[in-house]
Amino acid sequence: MVKLNLGCGDRKLHGFTNIDARADVNPDVVCDVTKIHTTFKNVDLIYACHVLEHFPTKPFLFQPLTWKEVLINWHATLRSGGILRLSVPDIRAACEYFLMTNDFETVRAFFMAAKNMILIFIIMVGLLTRYQKN
Repeated sequence: MVKLNLGCGDRKLHGFTNIDARADVNPDVVCDVTKIHTTFKNVDLIYACHVLEHFPTKPFLFQPLTWKEVLINWHATLRSGGILRLSVPDIRAACEYFLMTNDFETVRAFFMAAKNMILIFIIMVGLLTRYQKN
């Protein structure tokens, strides 16, 4: 069974081929996760935890692939009947945590300092605050 852990960072999974673009985290394979379809074929399982949210909705100079294109590439890597498991941040839970604790540092770490996620967080806090008042 071929199982890939994409964007593994320091979280290596036993029984998986752990893949990351950063050699300094010592993955099994150093590879751009957007291009795994060129290296791997007929994969049984792809696991990507907190990876997909780093891709834009529209391409730009430093990230020409959108999240939709990344998903298409990952799908092309899977065998027929293969499984894609994704985990992305729960923005609502992060905002609710902040409203209960006022602990912005933990919330910022949760989003891994992604600039666009901080803006979304600020907007969501405003919406949740309004929702709670009604």
